[in-house]
Amino acid sequence: MPSRIRNKIIFLTCLLFFVAGGFLIYRYWVMQKPFAVILFVSENFTPSTLSAARLFAGGADYRFPMESLPYLALASPRARDYAIADVAAAASSIATGQLVNRGALSVTPEGQTLVTLLDEARRLGRATGLVANTPLTEPATAAFFAAGFDARDPDTIAVHLLEQAPLDLMLGG
Repeated sequence: MPSRIRNKIIFLTCLLFFVAGGFLIYRYWVMQKPFAVILFVSENFTPSTLSAARLFAGGADYRFPMESLPYLALASPRARDYAIADVAAAASSIATGQLVNRGALSVTPEGQTLVTLLDEARRLGRATGLVANTPLTEPATAAFFAAGFDARDPDTIAVHLLEQAPLDLMLGG
């Protein structure tokens, strides 16, 4: 066999091993970051309403596409000062991971502003946005960007949303 063909075969073999090794290293040892995190928050969407919707849509064996998502969680948050949370306290506990008092938006009882999911995403250089079928000044969505405001004051929340909220996308009903 001529040396030129032999060299080409050796080169292609080495290239193949290099590509295969790189793939294996990337696949099994490199920590992969998620491209995007999308959080769907639905008010009063319980397993019983999901079951009823499933029966209506296609029967007991029917599954919604959202049920095939890799991560799905149900939360039943409570308020820090009361066993049953209002919308502001429930949304704040989802947005911050901490319990707050009823009527508070992402703020502790001592008045400290809590870090929300959107704040953390922005700190990590991610694009952020809110999409809701309600106005963005509603407590359920405002808890993700507004902290320390009265949940019953949509005008102040709207001013904060337009002037200071760290959002790249805002769509509300």
